[in-house]
Amino acid sequence: MQDPMLGLAVASAPMMLYLIVTKPWARATVVIVGGMLVLGAGSDVSISKVVYAGAVLLCALISAFRIATAPPIWAHLFRDLILFGSFFLLLLMISSLLGIQDGTPIESVLRQAIFYLLILAAPLIGIDAGASMQPRTVYTIIFIVGIVAAVGFATDWLARRGASSLDVGRFVLSSLVLPAFTFSVALVRASRGTSATQRLVWMVPVLVIPVAMLVTGTRTNLVIFVAIIGVLGANARLRVPLSRMLALIGLALAGGALVFPLVVGAVVSNPEFIQKRLQILLQVLSGSLESDQSYAFRNAQNNEAIALIAQSPLFGHGVGYGINQTFDTPLASVMKLGIIGTIALIAFLAVVVISVNKSGRLYGYSVAHTAGRGLMLVVLCSLPFGTPFEDRGFGFALVLVFTAVAAELNSKGMATAMIASVSTADGLGAAHSTTLKAVGAKPDRKYGVAAQRVLGG
Repeated sequence: MQDPMLGLAVASAPMMLYLIVTKPWARATVVIVGGMLVLGAGSDVSISKVVYAGAVLLCALISAFRIATAPPIWAHLFRDLILFGSFFLLLLMISSLLGIQDGTPIESVLRQAIFYLLILAAPLIGIDAGASMQPRTVYTIIFIVGIVAAVGFATDWLARRGASSLDVGRFVLSSLVLPAFTFSVALVRASRGTSATQRLVWMVPVLVIPVAMLVTGTRTNLVIFVAIIGVLGANARLRVPLSRMLALIGLALAGGALVFPLVVGAVVSNPEFIQKRLQILLQVLSGSLESDQSYAFRNAQNNEAIALIAQSPLFGHGVGYGINQTFDTPLASVMKLGIIGTIALIAFLAVVVISVNKSGRLYGYSVAHTAGRGLMLVVLCSLPFGTPFEDRGFGFALVLVFTAVAAELNSKGMATAMIASVSTADGLGAAHSTTLKAVGAKPDRKYGVAAQRVLGG
């Protein structure tokens, strides 16, 4: 059977290669949009997926070269990611080779390794792309990608459960984490938008994404709502005050009450499907976990994962192991990567969080920083239901996070305010402190290092 994506790739190869080499935004687009389409088209290792993997590698190498030769003034904040990412990559290779030696098919290893490689490539591609893009453009991309991902998730899961009245099933990669980031961004922009039009536009993903998640009847998707808690906070850090959030939730509930029944009637073939799923949810919330088959299934998977970890605790069984089995357990990462590999991955992601937060503290917080907090809380709260690192959209969400953060850091006014403050005041003088407060940054000793780099000192 001919791969439809292959024909599209061949026809557009010259133009895409030119854009990949010359345009940072094209590299991010190819990685995200291309990945959502190619990696969502079946589970086999097709030629188009091999081509896509090569494109991701090329994009990462070009972005790394650009950052190394002409780094943005704030790029030093993320340099620790190189060390931690390299260490995890080494352990990923070791566990994969050991898995292949123990009988895991190379095809299975390749199928899963690409998603972990995307996690490592995300900072490079995102920083490179965001440094040359306006925040408005980045948020438009996040808007579109998140809604498409949410709708794709809904059509995929409804088709899997035989409850869809639509002719379409999976058309893009299925992910919870990817629309969760757009939902977090939407919460901030719908409540803090600079105009009524902007706030109204961003109400669309605030409504569409939860409806798309809930219509599948997947109870795990309820975790997306913890993003609301993640974005709450003080105005000074561009977070959402409680009063604004309550008003936004009120509007969203009113809109959802109107939209949800219409969507269910249009896309769900069996009206009793949602009712049954809600009944099970109420049983679980009331404490009757034993009556929930999913809970019993996950409990059995936890026990199986523990037994497998005991067989190879340090380096695991390698990515791709048990790829045709379902492991909805947070121990799946330990089972595949081993204890050492999992610790290395968590350390890498911890440095991601620390670096992004540090950039906000030194250069001024932004919508991207606040939305990143919402995404982080969703990821943490999804752990009881399975490892978020196995979510196919995790790497794509990280690319969008870094692209948005980089665009905000590079936007007009952030660096200019820093240069102006340092040039008119000595050390932590009055003008320095005043300008830092204007951009939401925190004046401290570490700022002096960043300021020296801005001025070439």
